[in-house]
Formats: sequence, structure tokens, C-alpha cells
Amino acid sequence: MPTAKEIYQKDPDYLRIFSTDLRDGRQGLSKEGDKMSREDAVLMARSLNDFRADIVEVGFGGPTDSEIVQAVIPHLTHSTVGVFARDGVTEELEQAFDVIQELVVNENRGRICMLTKTGQRVSSGLPEQVIVDRMTAGTKRVAQLFNETGRPIDLYTYFEGASEAPPELLHALMQESKRIIHAEMKPELLADADLTYGICDTNGSARRGKLARITRLLMPETNENVRLAVHAHNDFGLALSESLAAIDAGARQVDGCMGGEGERYGNVNLSAVIGNVYYDDPSHVEHDRVRAALADPEVTPLRMGVDVSRMYEVSHVVAQAFGEDLPFKAPFVGPVGGKSGAGMHNAEEMRAGGSGDFAFKTVDPRHFGVPEGSTAMHEMMGGAGVRKLLEEHHIIVPRSVARRIAASYSEVGGQMSPGQFIERFVRKPDIIRHIEAESASQAHLKLSDSRVELNGKLLLDLDEVRLGEDETLMGLLCAKLTEVTGMEVDVDDSTFRAQAYRTSESDHGADADVISEMEVVNGERRRGFGVDKKNSRANVRAFLAAVNSLSFWKEKKI
Repeated sequence: MPTAKEIYQKDPDYLRIFSTDLRDGRQGLSKEGDKMSREDAVLMARSLNDFRADIVEVGFGGPTDSEIVQAVIPHLTHSTVGVFARDGVTEELEQAFDVIQELVVNENRGRICMLTKTGQRVSSGLPEQVIVDRMTAGTKRVAQLFNETGRPIDLYTYFEGASEAPPELLHALMQESKRIIHAEMKPELLADADLTYGICDTNGSARRGKLARITRLLMPETNENVRLAVHAHNDFGLALSESLAAIDAGARQVDGCMGGEGERYGNVNLSAVIGNVYYDDPSHVEHDRVRAALADPEVTPLRMGVDVSRMYEVSHVVAQAFGEDLPFKAPFVGPVGGKSGAGMHNAEEMRAGGSGDFAFKTVDPRHFGVPEGSTAMHEMMGGAGVRKLLEEHHIIVPRSVARRIAASYSEVGGQMSPGQFIERFVRKPDIIRHIEAESASQAHLKLSDSRVELNGKLLLDLDEVRLGEDETLMGLLCAKLTEVTGMEVDVDDSTFRAQAYRTSESDHGADADVISEMEVVNGERRRGFGVDKKNSRANVRAFLAAVNSLSFWKEKKI
């Protein structure tokens, strides 16, 4: 089976999907001091890899980002790894290359993502010759690094501020970069070279098709080894339209974040780009009326390597990693599932439902993995409705707690996504404590002081745990469960693992409650919550809550 790299080097109509969630997305974390956890970053990388994103930019090559970078790279077995560095900082380039050399697994070549400042605002008005000289020096050093190891060069040169740079400067930079690489690289390594030049709208100021005009200007410099990318920001709300126009003009890589995260107003929303390109292919449209409405003879359908059926899943994981919920009406992947809310359009759709002809429904959310049959949110749904809704989201709560949650919701009401409902009415210290207390009589696993007990017998004493360099507390708990129950339990690769995990602290200092959330998989998914004054014990409580709610205990009668 050909790799993504082999496909996109030989297919001029292949669009590469470049996720910068782990670099540009993390830069956009909203509050000062916000930091993505190592666990969330690994979960995001694993999900992007399963989604088969062509390239995942993991962060900066330098020591300040090393913990996240080293943690996520081993999980990118399909996606090419991108490591960011600046052209004028030789040390950064060398550190980025060291990361690729040492950590990339499964013959994943890895690429240097080199930033070259071009626009006047981002370059602080540097003379054009200084800009050219810095890019020249950076490109030469990258070529030398690849030469020394006998590997074909894999270089993505970002033209930062390209939307504000003189067009002739961009053209000169691209020509000079290509000249340097052909002069510096060993001939036998040139045939498989992979060179990309990014048209970056760094300040989000591109409007009225500006990125498409720049793309058309630079297209004569492209060939099967050289292509253009578009990297748009959304300050004017136009990142999607500018990206699609640049793709129509010839760009064959689009950079962005799955939910549009990123600095200021965010990067382009990759889910929206992918959904639009997906529907350029008429074979993806089932209904004649929709196919006719979407047909455009001026648009060339492009191929993509991503697994669109996992787009809801990866979008949800990425949103959770950023401490957010997937927006209820996010295009293509929103939990609303493409349904009309009410009124004439909804009535028309219901009348058309028997024939399968969607009168007002253009997007089929099933193609993108959006779950079907979600429980409608309504303040009169009662405890049974709350239990059903939470079960759909892998959360099991006792009936008494469900009634308590329903009563709280009925006082507020209003439309919200299931994620918002869970955040507001379930993920609260008092509710979590009620869930633990009401479930205690049925729980096989309990935390008593520092003792984790299985059916009243000691499984693990947290005070006596001494973790090795590569060990985690969740991994140790899973190993103990495997040892005692005979199940294959593993925190990383087995059917039973920590799947979603985040911890937050309220604003009341050191005595604040810490809330932890975790999702485990064992042929079925279960989410659990834990609350404690100590972070590690909140994590353990969440883990135990999730494990206790698995039907495995009933089936095995342990």
C-alpha cells in the first residue's frame, strides 16, 4: 500500500492535510499560563494519526517544547512529523533535525518546517536582502543536515506574512530556495526531495481572494517535487474562503487546526476545508437534488488521504484537549447532526423523510462519523432522559443522581450541546461525589485513604508507589488489574486504556477541589469523573469510576 508521501508526490490532484493543532493551536491557548497536558497532547496525536492526517506539526525543536514533542512523536506512525524552527536561528534548525533523527519511528521521514519572515509587520521592516540572506543560510543548513544522513530533503518553508509581502519578494525567495537545494543536495537525494512553500496569512488580513492571487503568481515554480501550501488565519472570518480559493488556484496543501483553534481568532478550520473538498466529488452525494445544487464545472475534485468517517471523533478529541466542547453547530461535525431546528424547513424535511429525499439537508453527517439518534435536550426530559443522554456519551450514573441533575437542568433549561450540559450539570464536585457515594455499594474498585481496593482486598497502595522513568500511575493500575483479573489491560495499546483525560482546578487556591475526567475502552467506552484535593487521587478516582461502570464486571462475575 503506498504511503501518503508516495501518493502526494505523484498525484497533482492530491490535497495534503497539515494539522498544526499541536503547534499553532497550542500557541492560541486563550489564558496566560494555559498549558496542554502531556496526556491530552498524546491523545490528540494518536487521534490525528488514526484520522490519517498527512502531516502533523508537533511543535518546536528546542528544549522548551521537548516534553510534548518527545511524547507525541512515537504515536505518529502514519502521519509525517513536522518540527518547527526559524531560518535565522541555526541552533533551532539543528535541534529540530535532531528531534526528527532520534525520535521518528516506522520509517517516518519527518520534515523541517522552517519559518521565513517576509511581510513588513512580521519582519519588522527588515531590508529584503536581509530576508533573502537569512532564508539562504537556513536552507543551506537544512540541506547539509539531510546530506549528512543520506536522506532526501523534506522541507516546508513558511513565508510568514506572505499576504503582506511584495509579490516579487516571494517569487525571488522561492527561486533562490530551489537553486540552493539543487546546488547543495547530493544528486541521488534530489529525485525524492519534497519541497513545500507556504503562503501564510500570518496576521489574518487576506481578503477578496488575495491568497489565490499569490498562489497563481507562484504556480509556475511548482513541479512534482515542489508544491504550494496555504496557511490562513481567521481574523476577518475569511480563512475558509481564502483557503478554498487558494486550493482552486493550485495550492495542494492546506494548514490549519481541526476546530479552527490558534492565535487570536484562530487558524482555518480543517474540518470545514475537508468537508468542502469532500463534497466537490459528486460520487459522495447520494441525492440527485443535492448533487445538482453542488455541481460546479469549474472546480476540480481533489483526492485526500484522511479518513473522513473519523472526522467527528478527531474533532471531538481535539476540542477536549483544548478544554472546549465541540460546537453544537460546527460544520460537518457538530453534534446537531445537520438537523433543522424547527419551523418551515424542519416540517418540510419531515414530510420528505419517507422518500429519503432531503429537502433542506445538504450535508450527510453520517459520512463524517457524527453519532445518530442523539437524545434531544429538553428541560422536561426528567431523570430517565438524563440517564439515556449520558449513556450515549459513555457516562453511567445512578437513577437518584440523574433525577438530581434533571431537577437542576429544569430550573435553567435552554438549548445547549450535550458537552455543555455535561460540563455545566455533571462535571461538578457535588455531583461527582454523589455519583461515587450512590455507586459505592456496586463498586468493585474503591479508593480508601491511599489504598486502592478490589472487592475489599488491597490492589495498590498509592503511598508506596515509586514510578520509574517511563511509568505512569494509570499504567501501573492497569497492570495490576491485568494481574489480578486476567484481562489484557494496558493504558496505551490494548482494548482497555485511558482515552480522554483532563484535570482542572477552581479559583480557590491550594485547598481547591481538583476534578479529573477519564474515558476507558474495553470493547465499550466509559467515562468517569473524580474529585479530590490532590491531583493524583482525583485521577485515580476518575479511573476507578470509569472502570467500575464497565459491563465487564457483570460478565466476568469477579
